[in-house]
Amino acid sequence: MPKAKKRIPLDPQKVRAEYCKTGFQYYLTGRFAAIAGLIPVAGNLYHHAVERLLKAALAAHFTEAERKKLSHNLTGIWDSVKGHYPQTNLMEFDSTIETLDPFESIRYPERILEKGLVGRINWRQTDTSEIEGYQ
Repeated sequence: MPKAKKRIPLDPQKVRAEYCKTGFQYYLTGRFAAIAGLIPVAGNLYHHAVERLLKAALAAHFTEAERKKLSHNLTGIWDSVKGHYPQTNLMEFDSTIETLDPFESIRYPERILEKGLVGRINWRQTDTSEIEGYQ
């Protein structure tokens, strides 16, 4: 039986950059899917985007095995992020994470067929005059 190759540890900053890169790619693709009205796909892509971006925030704190153990559970990943960045006020995003987390369950069509799916995407214009520094 051949020996398993020993893996060279990866630089956490490179791992973080890759998670960010693919997270933004999922986000942009999710926006395109939302514009096209692809309800289940858009939600699932947004879920993947947020998962990748949150795991980017944990790249320096978690090993690959620990990140994999977090699986795709956004609320669990989110709790880990908040635990590693207690000085920031992240609670305002709790409801967004809770709303997005169930979209992982539609990864497989059987769940949609068993439970059903109703969704809609709302677009609203933001009043940028309220954003400090925005011109």
